[in-house]
Amino acid sequence: LWLWKGKITQSNEVLVKVMTIKQRIGWAMGSVVLIFIYGLFLKHLGGNLPFIDSTSTILSVIAMVLMAFRYIEQWILWIIVNVASIGLWIWALLNGGTDIAVLLMWTSYLVNAIYGMYNWNKLHNRQKENVYV
Repeated sequence: LWLWKGKITQSNEVLVKVMTIKQRIGWAMGSVVLIFIYGLFLKHLGGNLPFIDSTSTILSVIAMVLMAFRYIEQWILWIIVNVASIGLWIWALLNGGTDIAVLLMWTSYLVNAIYGMYNWNKLHNRQKENVYV
């Protein structure tokens, strides 16, 4: 909350930030490296889908960091996380290891992330038209 303090407009909207190309490349490269390292660790532990699991875990943490700093790119990561998680739970469902309710939960998270990205894009476009201090 302290990172967002003073970052709300008069109409109670979050001031949305967008990364530069350099920031996007840096975060993407760091993400790939961390996903690979954690995937190898999970593979060593005997995970069934270690790199998909690694992708959802690492990108969830990164998306939370980006959310704390109000970057719109967080929603792209949440969408990837949800798609990866849906894939994991479909695999588990097909192999008799889970309940369909979990799959439905992750699907609703995906819908929420798409809606969040849509709303934050609208906010960003509105904020580009106005100058907020």
